[in-house]
Amino acid sequence: MNDIYSQAANVIIWLGEPMSDAALAFDFLRDFGRPRSELPTSNDGDRNTEQTAMSVRSLLTRPWWTRIWTAQEWILAGRTIFQSGQLTVDGEVLILSLEHYRYHVKHTDCCGMHLTSDFLFRLGDSLQSLFALNAVKQLYSRQDFSSSLGYLRMRDAADPRDKVYGVLALAPSQYTGFLRADYNASVEQVYEQLALALIDRTNWLDIFSHIAPNQPQNLKIPSWVPDWTVNMGKEYSSDWTERFKMITRYDACGSWTTVDYDHTPGVLRVKGLIIDTISTLSIRRLGSYKKTQAYRSQLLDEMFKIATPIRTEYYHKYHGQRQTRKEAFWLTMCGGYQDMTRHRPEAISEPHVDNYEPFEEWEAWFRGQRTSYQFQNDRSRSVADSIASVSKGRAFGRTANHGLFGWVPKNSVAGDVVVIFTGGTMPIVLRPKDGYYTVVGDAYIHGVMDGEAIPSSASLEYLELH
Repeated sequence: MNDIYSQAANVIIWLGEPMSDAALAFDFLRDFGRPRSELPTSNDGDRNTEQTAMSVRSLLTRPWWTRIWTAQEWILAGRTIFQSGQLTVDGEVLILSLEHYRYHVKHTDCCGMHLTSDFLFRLGDSLQSLFALNAVKQLYSRQDFSSSLGYLRMRDAADPRDKVYGVLALAPSQYTGFLRADYNASVEQVYEQLALALIDRTNWLDIFSHIAPNQPQNLKIPSWVPDWTVNMGKEYSSDWTERFKMITRYDACGSWTTVDYDHTPGVLRVKGLIIDTISTLSIRRLGSYKKTQAYRSQLLDEMFKIATPIRTEYYHKYHGQRQTRKEAFWLTMCGGYQDMTRHRPEAISEPHVDNYEPFEEWEAWFRGQRTSYQFQNDRSRSVADSIASVSKGRAFGRTANHGLFGWVPKNSVAGDVVVIFTGGTMPIVLRPKDGYYTVVGDAYIHGVMDGEAIPSSASLEYLELH
């Protein structure tokens, strides 16, 4: 089917018969999907209604948006038209809707539509499936198959093996033949085969970044194999998947760019270096921004207590006298990126923070009454986006030996170790067992994200993962 969709001039995507409010949703999306210079003006009450928000949600949660096998209709096709009954909207209009939403949610004076913050929050929730599909469409041209798996993990399949096989149709040319559909294999075997095939084909360990926080034991699989049946919930969708874009921007393994490993069924032995042990964790987590005002203030107070950014000394041994604790704290908060859309010219541990205003505005907003999700300037909005992405599913913590700040999987505990593996762009948190380790998940640890902790002269060891 992938050949059919990729060669078709036009693909009509059937969303089913229209619901009673479908015309309202189509009208809104057609208006919202115009170029910004052509957007209509309206009074606040014209479009900021519960009915409009619910109509869009109803349309964008139809079964087509949740099935794994339908994804290729959009991703591989040149031009798409979505249809429900006699109502239609061009796929390009939906892409413009996404672009306008991204711009509108960051700017209080975006255009004349005057959409309220609450309406935009509801709209963003409804657009999550479309965000993911469009991201995979872009990744397909860049041949990033691993991230495509992450973006599409929210889509359903009657057979859990199709959570993998349904995405194989979207594998770019460099992945041709790396895994073949085998319905005689168990779900557990398929998921382990996928993890190994990705490691072997890419020489990276980014598959570990797909391990869900608190991954339940639905299947009898090793801890280093992602369970694609885990329902992450819509809370994770946008921020969690945004994080996949960032994986390749880090370089924790430094010059050790090729994974060194061997494998027996259920066991992976990977060469790496234990750099520290987790000692202190925040009890509260950022989680959803819908937490109470008191909870949010207590959370930040707890994080400040862990990091003590008001102390005047410099951060830690890898840095020397580069960054103060205050600079390191706030750069940890945003994963080293005050703006995720810009590439950095130097290591995260190098630059100084020249302006704390975006962080101060975010803190005031986070502790405040939360009447709006919009900010007065782009830098503050970008900081908020970065913090939301890096913190999702994670807890703020500090390590024992070097006092490193970081975001670690929310199910980490004191005594877990932080490891940098060969071929690993992200540090990984492991839990020591009886002579082996289990994988907890990936982490952001400030000061080691550019290879500082694992020089070419480092003495590495094989760590056994079950």
